[in-house]
Amino acid sequence: GGGNDKSNTLWDTTAEISDNVYKMFSKRGFDNDEIYYLSPQSYADFNGDGFDDCIVDAPATPRCHIKSVDNPIEERPLTVDDVRKTLAWAKTGGKLDQPLYVFFINHGGTDRFQLVEGGYLEVQDFKAILDDYQNETGNELVLVIDTCFSGLLLQKLIAPNRAIISSTGDGLAYFDRAAHQGFSRYLAKGLYKGWNFSEAFDYASEKQEKLVKSLDIGKDQIPQWHDGQDGAWFSNLYINGAFTVADITLTVKSLTASTTLSAGQNLPLSTKVDLAQGTVKQVWAVLKPPKVNLVMDSNGTPILAFPRIALYRT
Repeated sequence: GGGNDKSNTLWDTTAEISDNVYKMFSKRGFDNDEIYYLSPQSYADFNGDGFDDCIVDAPATPRCHIKSVDNPIEERPLTVDDVRKTLAWAKTGGKLDQPLYVFFINHGGTDRFQLVEGGYLEVQDFKAILDDYQNETGNELVLVIDTCFSGLLLQKLIAPNRAIISSTGDGLAYFDRAAHQGFSRYLAKGLYKGWNFSEAFDYASEKQEKLVKSLDIGKDQIPQWHDGQDGAWFSNLYINGAFTVADITLTVKSLTASTTLSAGQNLPLSTKVDLAQGTVKQVWAVLKPPKVNLVMDSNGTPILAFPRIALYRT
């Protein structure tokens, strides 16, 4: 949400957080065709290799499919109808064996979500869309809202068989634009590890409290939740099962200290890579200059990817 125009200073941060939410679902066993990614920016790189992973479903035609479509849709701002179509797509999944998970990240007000500058989804319209989905499918639904005033939105979206998490109460939601961090990224990290929603919520709340304190703005941010069962539902709800993802097969640790360089100055790059079993075939670094975006063509395809540097065993 929020829109990817220049006036939205949160866009880069929330777009990267959204990519991490996708990564969490992917690592927890969901296939790409089981995840619907709605974004005004068709390009998304959730694995960090500098290339489009073709995971954004709408409103634009995915760039990897553009040559096979007669009348491809170009990038454009989101509309309320796009949200309706997202839940219409969800209906095609029929009866689910777990809840439908919905994440909304970016800007919000006391009674609406911002889809683009000057374009909004009113909270009652959103509730009607969610109600329609649940009434038709009978599925449970879990909604995560990471916006300002999301605690007020939570109260207006409560319905049977619906659990809701908000990143704040009746105040602002804060993000670390430099590190691209925020409440929903912390929540996704906990869920990725195999924690239940209650554990992940507590972890994200603690991390977000530290983030807000580090900003030294004299404010606080208190996330909220409602599951209609006094926490019993969230305490027993895991993303795609209660298995743990330790992700220790491959570990990469940077051995190069953070520093500032002058133009033309050399900097040796080194890292330590450990693999539990098997053989490491190649290690490389991707250079991402600060405040530099990928150069795209008119179809959103990278013309010049971020440069790679091959690293060699020492």
